[in-house]
Amino acid sequence: YSDWFYLDKSPSTFEHDVRNYFQSHIDNPALYKEIPSLNDHHDESPLPSGCLVRYRAMVQDMADDEIYCTHYKVRSNDHHGTVIEKSAKFMDLFVCPPGYSIVVEEPPREKFGSRQCFTCVPIPNESQWVKDTYQLYFGEEMTMQKRPIHEQDNVQQLLSPLKRLKASAPMETTDGNSETVTKVEPVKTIAKSSCMVKVYDTTDDMILNTMVEFIGIYYEHSVIKADSLQAL
Repeated sequence: YSDWFYLDKSPSTFEHDVRNYFQSHIDNPALYKEIPSLNDHHDESPLPSGCLVRYRAMVQDMADDEIYCTHYKVRSNDHHGTVIEKSAKFMDLFVCPPGYSIVVEEPPREKFGSRQCFTCVPIPNESQWVKDTYQLYFGEEMTMQKRPIHEQDNVQQLLSPLKRLKASAPMETTDGNSETVTKVEPVKTIAKSSCMVKVYDTTDDMILNTMVEFIGIYYEHSVIKADSLQAL
């Protein structure tokens, strides 16, 4: 994702290219399997901010749409003082490339947009055999391996409540406050925190308790969480 940022592209071109890239590549079996899953990621090996992730979750809460600044400007620190406008989509904080400074100014009204916000949690009480079946099904199906018809029907029935939200609606995830989770079976220590999921440009209707697989850009905002705690 960071490679996209450093390219000298206008905000509209950047957003167009990101959307096209997702739509044309996300169904590639090899690429899909390379995307790390938050559900299976260990807490002791934190993911870097700005990386692409998968997150299989249930919508726990729905907030009002969030208004955000869609564009911002950066100025080079050299004697040229070159000003470049960048897209603020798919991020919570303005990112400044090396050798540049953020131009502080009040953006015009047309530089604001809205995004849907959901608090999501890993699917409650999801047993290990369900996780294994999910991984087996999508791994084998996407590599075009043949399955018996009756086995396909069984797996489809098992996974039918799970809706997969793809790159037609790019989104970002922000790690939220975690709560103690009672384990129903001995499993490896996996990240159990909730995530704030922000979805862009989608007409898909999601309601409470909907099970979704999101694919998007992950951010760990420890500074934001600390500020929020101080405010409380």
